[in-house]
Amino acid sequence: MAKHSAQLPVAQSFKLGNGLTVLHLYRPSLPVVTARLVVNAGLASSDPAHPGVADFAAVMLEEGTTSRNSRQLADQVAQLGAVYAAQTRRDVTALHIDALSRNFGEALELLSDIAQHPTFPPDEIERQRKTLLNEIAEAREHAGALADAALARALYGPANPYGRTALGTEASVAELGEADLRSWWQRWFRPNNAALVVVGDVDPASLRTLVEKQWSGWSATDDSIASAMSAPVATTKARVVIVDKPNAPQTELRVGRIGAARTTSDYPALQVLNEALGGAYTSRINLNLREEKGYTYGAASRFEYGRVPGPFAVRTAVRADTSGPAIKEILHELKHAESTPFAPNELARA
Repeated sequence: MAKHSAQLPVAQSFKLGNGLTVLHLYRPSLPVVTARLVVNAGLASSDPAHPGVADFAAVMLEEGTTSRNSRQLADQVAQLGAVYAAQTRRDVTALHIDALSRNFGEALELLSDIAQHPTFPPDEIERQRKTLLNEIAEAREHAGALADAALARALYGPANPYGRTALGTEASVAELGEADLRSWWQRWFRPNNAALVVVGDVDPASLRTLVEKQWSGWSATDDSIASAMSAPVATTKARVVIVDKPNAPQTELRVGRIGAARTTSDYPALQVLNEALGGAYTSRINLNLREEKGYTYGAASRFEYGRVPGPFAVRTAVRADTSGPAIKEILHELKHAESTPFAPNELARA
């Protein structure tokens, strides 16, 4: 097998006096820049009594600041030809903005304003509440979303934030108010609990000037920030969880277990293993269930890594009448991978 050596780019970094870490990768080949503020506050940062508060607060940040209302923010993003988004993930909440390099200074200032000076207007809270409640209702009718939620709950349990979805519950979202959202933001959105990642056509000197001007005033707090730690996971024997949807023409299948953290020394090997097992179109699981058996249009597996071990899962949707045989084949492929080495051509494709 031929050996390939990948030369990955190395980011430059510096830190502001308030503790904000800045990572910069200068890429002048295209006149665009992406800036991402990554805050150490993901699913695990939500109060167990208020699931979904992190996601709710994150989407509220763009709904008004001390100097701009929601319409002004949206208009300025549009005028710059920029794209803004916020997302709550397992371990972090990320805000990012993409813009042409000639507009990057203004775009970065918008991101700074959104992150540092949100106002959580009551009317916008109610509007977003309705949107989130609609999304939760829609997810309840989506078989794939139900299967993912059931798997997370089965693996981590209801007491662990990783066992819940980012959206939270209808009861929690209905109760959350301005004080809850502001409290979450004040606790977690601190410069010494975040990193600003910038990639694109902005030179190091210009970036440092912009960052020092726009982000140095963000106040750090003296009290230590406790990492958002999840509740212990009590492993169980293999079991079957059924979410009944009468008359459904397809069955969403999830076969999973808790896998590995991103810091594992086995990360490269696990990536190759997964590609050969279920990560690629030519993987064992997909060729079996799709090409040989015709149970599905596609089947795949994936490791989800994080600060703590995340799930490994096989995901597919099969004809309802093939649910049992499909589960049997998935388990066969998992046991086969454990007992039989992958052939050289499988590893080469991976």
